[in-house]
Amino acid sequence: MITLILPPDRWNDMRFPVGILSISSVLSRNGYENVVLDSKLLDGTDKNPDDLILENLRKTSSMIVGLSSYIHEQVYVAKIAKKIKELNKEIFVMVGGPQPTVAPEFYLKSGVDLVVRGEGEETIIPIIEEIKGSRDFEKINGVSFIRNGEVFSTPSAPMIKDLNILPLPAYDSANIKHYARISSRVIRGVPLKTASIMTSRGCPFSCTYCMGKLITGKKVRFRSPELIYEEVKLLRDSFGFEAIYFLDDTLSVSKDYVKNICLIMKELGMLWGAQERVNTVSASNLRDMAKSGCVQLDFGIESGSNRVLNEIAKKNITVEQSLSSQRLVKSFGIRTFFQFYDRLSDRDEKRNGGYFQASKENKI
Repeated sequence: MITLILPPDRWNDMRFPVGILSISSVLSRNGYENVVLDSKLLDGTDKNPDDLILENLRKTSSMIVGLSSYIHEQVYVAKIAKKIKELNKEIFVMVGGPQPTVAPEFYLKSGVDLVVRGEGEETIIPIIEEIKGSRDFEKINGVSFIRNGEVFSTPSAPMIKDLNILPLPAYDSANIKHYARISSRVIRGVPLKTASIMTSRGCPFSCTYCMGKLITGKKVRFRSPELIYEEVKLLRDSFGFEAIYFLDDTLSVSKDYVKNICLIMKELGMLWGAQERVNTVSASNLRDMAKSGCVQLDFGIESGSNRVLNEIAKKNITVEQSLSSQRLVKSFGIRTFFQFYDRLSDRDEKRNGGYFQASKENKI
């Protein structure tokens, strides 16, 4: 048995942890029994999440554990890894995700056995085989571990060229009762039973504060429309979802691809939302989006200061473009949700550079 653990900090999230569910699906397809520990452990109990995780490991006698980690979870992940080792020092603990990819040494020096860097779907099976065999991890690209008392990292693994070879995420391994509820925290501000999926990986832009390009690369790779149709239909018919939120870094980086998404959503009769950039949306795409059930687009505006946007964030957009895009999107009856990153501004700069005031003055 292989146990995959979603840190409890994410147990209340309403968006699927597609990364860990994808790993679960790859393991299952290759004949490895596995379980995902998430909020379903809380059903009918008020026990501490750590106690529930350790109790599950005792029951299943699982000897391989995988953890996912973002930057805000690194201290917790190090703590629970230590507790797992105290439970049984022979349990092999590995960690993957955004933060381990950029800072593997923190986890390894905290007692984790192996860090998986970058995309893990093509790496996980060779890793499992080595854990069960000679444990010669040096021949696997994209991993870090302790060798002779020092952190050793193998060369980065190549990005997965064809995403269509991957199975659909193991949605049935997640706490579906939790995710398939009406919530306004997936398409934010819109209360619907919304599932979150990813149709592509990679982002061609170079925002300084984003580590996405280190995980999935700058070249955008797309899944086929046929697979997207299959996935959305499964979520609708098998689990009762009525809307989809696309987690892609920027959905409209390919306008032709967006047209295919619109055709799929219109045929399946699903409402939807997505993440976008102010300099990639177009009137022609927005028209198709509106007709196919798009209710909201989320934009990372980050700042209302052109200086911050281009000198610090390297967004290569302007405040004027943001205002113009907001006006354009709303003209098609689609809601907008703008995100700001206050830490990009210095003390002398007005919060958000006066963007809200400019938006008000422009009657947007």
